Amino acid sequence: MPQAIIQFLQIPIRFRGKGAGSKVYRFLENLLRAQNCYSITLEARVNSLNPKDNSVGFWGKQGFVPGVHYAFDDENFPMVKRLQ
Repeated sequence: MPQAIIQFLQIPIRFRGKGAGSKVYRFLENLLRAQNCYSITLEARVNSLNPKDNSVGFWGKQGFVPGVHYAFDDENFPMVKRLQ
């Protein structure tokens, strides 16, 4: 069974907080489910200098959970979601 990796997904700032990111992600997830994908992995953005620039919360709302490891000085936070 295939596993998907989201390398980069960014919504323009003017569309953030309006549901556009969730709609794009749900569309992508539905495509992956149709391909019998069993999980999705990604690295959420972490910006310690600007907490508003973090994407961990967004991905958590989409059902992703922390991955296997995270170094506190890293700018990326591994996350995974299993698809049913």
